Amino acid sequence: MLFIDPAFLFIFLPVVVAGFWGAWRLGGRRAALGWMLAACVVFYGSWDWRDVPVLAFSLAVNFGCGWKLAAESAPERRRLWLAGGLAFNLGLLVWYKYAAWLFSCLAAGGLLPSALETRALPLGISFFTFQQIVHLMGVWRTGRTERSPVKYVLFVAFFPHLIAGPIVRPGEIIPQLQRRPRVGALLRRLPNALTLIILGLAKKLLLADALAPTADAVFQAADAGHSLGAAESWLGLVAYGMQIYFDFSAYSEIALGLALLFGVRLPVNFDAPYRAASIVDFWRRWHMTLSRFLRDFLYLPLGGGQCGPVRQSFNLAVTMLLGGLWHGAHANFLLWGAWHGGLLALCHAWWRLALPAPPRLLGWALTFASVTLGWAFFRASTTEGACHLLASAFGLGGGPSPETWQAIPLLPIQDLIAAASIQGLPIGGVLEWFRPAQRAGWMLTALATACALFGPRVWTWVQPQQKHFGWGLALVLGVLSFLVTVRQFQGLPSPFIYFGF
Repeated sequence: MLFIDPAFLFIFLPVVVAGFWGAWRLGGRRAALGWMLAACVVFYGSWDWRDVPVLAFSLAVNFGCGWKLAAESAPERRRLWLAGGLAFNLGLLVWYKYAAWLFSCLAAGGLLPSALETRALPLGISFFTFQQIVHLMGVWRTGRTERSPVKYVLFVAFFPHLIAGPIVRPGEIIPQLQRRPRVGALLRRLPNALTLIILGLAKKLLLADALAPTADAVFQAADAGHSLGAAESWLGLVAYGMQIYFDFSAYSEIALGLALLFGVRLPVNFDAPYRAASIVDFWRRWHMTLSRFLRDFLYLPLGGGQCGPVRQSFNLAVTMLLGGLWHGAHANFLLWGAWHGGLLALCHAWWRLALPAPPRLLGWALTFASVTLGWAFFRASTTEGACHLLASAFGLGGGPSPETWQAIPLLPIQDLIAAASIQGLPIGGVLEWFRPAQRAGWMLTALATACALFGPRVWTWVQPQQKHFGWGLALVLGVLSFLVTVRQFQGLPSPFIYFGF
C-alpha cells in the first residue's frame, strides 16, 4: 500500500486509527501496541510477504545483539557483540543491495561464469538497517537497551516511517509509545495532522508526479545521446530537483501527520533546503535524519573537522562517497557523492581561510546551481548520459531537439484541467495553453520552484503551540483534497522515489 492509495487512506488508515484508540480505551497499552504491531505487519506484508521474514530476522538478530551488548560488562565481549551486530547489518545490506552488482562486475571481468540473479530489494531495507545500527551504537555508548520486544519492533517498524524514514533513534520513539495518549491531545493535533497529510498528498500527486514526465523526457534523451539545448537541459535538471524534493518531502510530511494520529511526533526531515545559501546549510536542511546519521557515525568518528584541512577534506569525501553508495550500486551514485563531498570540502576550506562570505543572494544562486547540476549523476541511468546532460547545460549538447517532447503523454495538470472542463467549469481555454508538453513543463517547473523557495515551511505546523488552521487554510485544503482525489482515481500513482533505495 502506498500512502497515496485510496485503499490506504479510506480503509486501512481509519481502521488502524480507530482500532488503536479503541484498544487503548478497552485493553490498555499492551492491547494498543499489539494492535499497532499487527497493523505494521499487514502494511509491510501488503507489498510482498516474502519481505516479512527478512524484516523479522533483522529485528530478532538486532534485538538479541542489543540485549547482549547491554548485559555484558567486559569491554572485549562488548566490542565483539557490537562488531557482530554491525557486521550482520552491513552484510544483510550488501547481500540484498550490492551482491548482484558485485557479481555482475566479477562476471564482466571474467572472474565468474555468470552474474548472480537476485530478487527485488526488500522494501525499506536501507532505512530499517540504518535505524538498527543507530540502536546498536546507542546501546554501546549508554549500556541501556529496550527490553520489550514489542516496543523495539515498533521503534523500527512503525509503519509511517518504516519504508522511507525519517531515520529515528530509540529515544525519539519508544518513550512516546509508553505514554498513554489523550483524546483531548489528539483532537488538538488533528487539524495539524490532517494539514500535513493533505499537503503531502498534494505535493506528491500535483507537483512531484506532474514534474516527472518533463524530467524523464530530458534524462531519457540524454541517456540516449540525443541533441539537447542548454535551456531544455536546465529545465530537466531543475524539474528533477523539484520532483525528488516534493516527492520525498511529501512522504516525510505525510509520515509526520500519520504519526500524530497515534500520539507520536517524528523528527523533521526537510527544512526548505533549496533556500540554503551554502552547501553546508543545504545538508543541514535536506534529508536531515540521514545527514545526522552520516555526521554522527561516519564523519565525526573519522575525525570530523577537528584536524587539518587535508584530513577534513578526506573525511568529507569518504562520508559523502559512502552516502552516495548508500543510495544504490551504481557508479553515478558514487560520482554524486564525490560531487557533494568536493563541494563541502571547498566550502569548509573557504571558511578555514576566513575569506569573506559572498552576498546571500549569490551564495544561494551558487548553492542552488551546484545542487541542481549534481542531480545529473543521481538521476541519469548512465554515466555517459549524465556527462552529456552536464555538457548540454553549458551549451555543448548540439542544440534543442523537438523529438524530446513528442512522446510525452498528457501531463497530470492537463488531465486535471480536462476533467474540470468536463464538469462544466469555464476553464477549457487553459488547456490549450498547457497542451505543448515543453511549455507545460516550463510552467510546472516554475510553479514548483516558487513553492520550494517561497512557500510555507509546513513542518512548523506540527509544533503543539502552532495554530495555523483557519477558514482560509480550510478552503485551500478543501480544494487540494478535491484535486488529489481526482488524481487518485485517474490511475494508480507512481511509488515514492525513495522506495527504490
